[in-house]
Amino acid sequence: MSVVIRILVEGVAVGDDLKPSSFPIMGWDYADDEPTPRSIPECGINCVAFVPETALDICQRLSLEAIVHDPAITPARWDQPFRSADSIAALTALVKRVNGHPAVMGYHLKDEPGPDQFAELGKAVAEVRKLAPGKWPYINLTPGMGEGYDGFLDDFVKQCHPTILCEDNYPLGQDGRYSYVYWANLAQVRIAALRHRLPFWTNTLSVARMTYAEPTPASLRLQVLGALVYGDRGICYSKFISRELPILEAPILATGEAARSTRSSRRLRPGISCGRCLRCLSRS
Repeated sequence: MSVVIRILVEGVAVGDDLKPSSFPIMGWDYADDEPTPRSIPECGINCVAFVPETALDICQRLSLEAIVHDPAITPARWDQPFRSADSIAALTALVKRVNGHPAVMGYHLKDEPGPDQFAELGKAVAEVRKLAPGKWPYINLTPGMGEGYDGFLDDFVKQCHPTILCEDNYPLGQDGRYSYVYWANLAQVRIAALRHRLPFWTNTLSVARMTYAEPTPASLRLQVLGALVYGDRGICYSKFISRELPILEAPILATGEAARSTRSSRRLRPGISCGRCLRCLSRS
């Protein structure tokens, strides 16, 4: 089966100006030490967010493409506002230093911004497009549903001119049931992506967190296959390491507990394999 997957994946386009050319499966977290990037491919991951520029050589050796993170660009906390003036100065310097590196897939700007930040983020996106054509100015959105969410997505596209619509969507409650919002959200993102002629990605939860249940292989398959049926062009798994939140059982643990790490890594693989196969078959 693994040979079949590799054959199917080869040569599949992700978007007009993005790599990897195989189906993108991203490990979403701050991979800022050497052991983490080295372990990521073991779970079938082929791109990673987020890495410091010092880890780009490691990513290249492992055939990983990376969203580069610089703390001078991205607010320290996800709920802090994005300020374009200081961020653009740091972004310009970063692009000059690393944009020629083959592992660079894009640059991390902001996670889950509110509409009040779109204008500021649009300035940074324009800078990335000018200085680094073809690289992804990475902004991850919150999920939602209803007329207000349609307006949210449209405003984001009009003000930020993104390369991709990427949003996180965590459907699995503690009772193990899927939230209806998951499917309604996917439908709205799909329609917005078609309306604006953009690909979209889904960021799905691979660990137990807050009020969300621990996913099983079956629930991961359903999330991945469901997203792909709606037209998803890439899968992100969050969180991928658990250093910042040690209560999580992520695939790679800062504590180095090999048994738990192995179990979690295996849990990811069924969803990854299904995603690769179905996406590639649907493209063909």
